[in-house]
Amino acid sequence: MVTAATDPRDRDAGVALAAIDVLNTWSNFARAYWFSAFGTPRTTLGRSITSSRPLVASDPLGFAVLTFRPNAQPNSYGRWDTRSEPTWHDPQTLLRLTSEAGLSCFADVAAAFSVNSRVFYDLPVLRNYFAHRNQETYYAALRVAPLNSVPTPKRPSEILTSVPATSTQSLFLNWLGDFDLVADYCCA
Repeated sequence: MVTAATDPRDRDAGVALAAIDVLNTWSNFARAYWFSAFGTPRTTLGRSITSSRPLVASDPLGFAVLTFRPNAQPNSYGRWDTRSEPTWHDPQTLLRLTSEAGLSCFADVAAAFSVNSRVFYDLPVLRNYFAHRNQETYYAALRVAPLNSVPTPKRPSEILTSVPATSTQSLFLNWLGDFDLVADYCCA
């Protein structure tokens, strides 16, 4: 585990890398979930996912981009710039897309994101600190601690490795469990 490192800089680097990787993994899951909804998929319970708007299946990426950026245009080859894609780690992205596409799994997605967790709001703040490290992102990261019942940390990495007052394990492990639970609900 990254918290076992004795040098604080090594520990901070490990926590930073883990936080960035976890948020990227979640973003990739959300994006893949959206694409997998087209092509007659089945949930883990065997239910088929259908869309009340079948034309979405012909260009699910275009639909996603235009849902959040109505004036966006594909390049001259008909491809969408990845910077035009929606913010996949944001729960509102899947909620809005599954709703507007009329996907039969919308209720499952809505139930999944009703899980009481701050991970979707606070991990991006910490990730931004780890990726950009400036005074603004530092103070934003420290403001995450009290929102998660974590005693005042000296460094943002301590937020993830601390045990919240309401838990028996680190905040990071709690958040990993929350991601797992939300993914399971989405796929049920």
